[in-house]
Amino acid sequence: MENWEDSLFRPDESRWTIKSDYLGDFLHMYAFFMTCGVLAAILLAYYQLRRRNLPPWEMLIASTVIVPSGLFGGSFFGKINASGNDWLNGESFFKLFAFWEAGMSIHGAILGGAIAALIMMYFLGRKPRISLLTYGDCIAPGILISQAIGRWGNFFNHELFGRPLGLYDQVNMPSWLKDNMTYIYNGPSNNVINGVGLQNGQSYVMQPLFLYESVGFLIVYLMIVLIIPGIGKWISKKPWKLHPNEFNLSWKNSWIHAFTWDKKIKNTTYFGIWNKAYFEKVEVDQVDWYEEEKRKITTTNKLKRKWQEGKLLDKANNPDGYIMARCGVQLGAYFLAWNAIRFYVETNRSQEGLFIMHNSELSLTIIGLTGLIGVLIMYLSQFVFPYLLRTPGFFYEKPYFYTKEVLEKINKKIEDNKAKKLIKTKINSDKQKMIQEKLNKAREESLKNKDSKK
Repeated sequence: MENWEDSLFRPDESRWTIKSDYLGDFLHMYAFFMTCGVLAAILLAYYQLRRRNLPPWEMLIASTVIVPSGLFGGSFFGKINASGNDWLNGESFFKLFAFWEAGMSIHGAILGGAIAALIMMYFLGRKPRISLLTYGDCIAPGILISQAIGRWGNFFNHELFGRPLGLYDQVNMPSWLKDNMTYIYNGPSNNVINGVGLQNGQSYVMQPLFLYESVGFLIVYLMIVLIIPGIGKWISKKPWKLHPNEFNLSWKNSWIHAFTWDKKIKNTTYFGIWNKAYFEKVEVDQVDWYEEEKRKITTTNKLKRKWQEGKLLDKANNPDGYIMARCGVQLGAYFLAWNAIRFYVETNRSQEGLFIMHNSELSLTIIGLTGLIGVLIMYLSQFVFPYLLRTPGFFYEKPYFYTKEVLEKINKKIEDNKAKKLIKTKINSDKQKMIQEKLNKAREESLKNKDSKK
């Protein structure tokens, strides 16, 4: 990785055809694209939840905390060590959180938002009984689109450029892109960066890293939301073959439904059958079997018992043995894909443009580790969590049935809440009664005092 500074290049503003602000100083393009990106991520998460027939309101409530947390995180990591010498850059600690000022880091924004999302969605998801990993699958991939949109704000700001590609006249690129990615070299002559011999005062077209990221994010988003959920359907047993009397697949109707959304033919389409046979089906007929088999487990080892119970729960909610991507796999794929793209981009950036400014080794290490965390999340979500962390009555990649034990706990909780409300009402009533008695006593004493004066 070549170490070079932004200061070696200054903007060739004579060629620029776009600017960062329009309508005077009213419309800031960077802020506009960032806002559009955030809204896109929220709308895509809303769509994914509604598509699975899940309530989106908890996610919308959580977003009021997640978005500011992301802004604070992005500002903190974008400003810390900006000078390369002083981690606080001569500013007060709280100045690092001034997200309305220049200097934002996408890794910091994701880290801040992810921590807030983990906490908020865990607690908010308990009432509708939706797995945290399910929320992750619905929310995380849309952030790629948010990032893809936000990168165009960098284009209008004429930033996020990479190493030089060559002299202006030697680079074959669309003029609207080429003109706005041209910088004048302001360093020592005969310097070589990216294999390009540089001469002081010459105009060079720089790598449009913003475009690489934007297009890359769009491609991996489509892969995550279209290919990952479809893998299981391609390699697994087919419902119409296992239950030919129940399901009648029509490829013709599948194509017609894709363009017309005709509800009358939905149950004969590819996706309609899969939804009815697996993704929307609650295996209530398997509850008794699950309870009976669960009682046969004799091991006293808590971890082993949990694993065996999880195996039974998984089998009971998927008696036909369909092979599917589990909830959490798309979440892990997001972290892997995002950091794979970012790792490539990071190797082409200047020292000021790194995630951890002026520290390429640490920056690449953190990005690489974050990508590996994505791989770990994918593996655990597919092969471990389904047997250790699942509870009857929750929604994962599909809804799980309720057991008698779970229903009893829910009913007890409801009764406890009702009792608490009654106690609270009684306490409030007693307080009001006591206050009223004091007021009446005060009035009586006041009247007595008046009578005594007369």
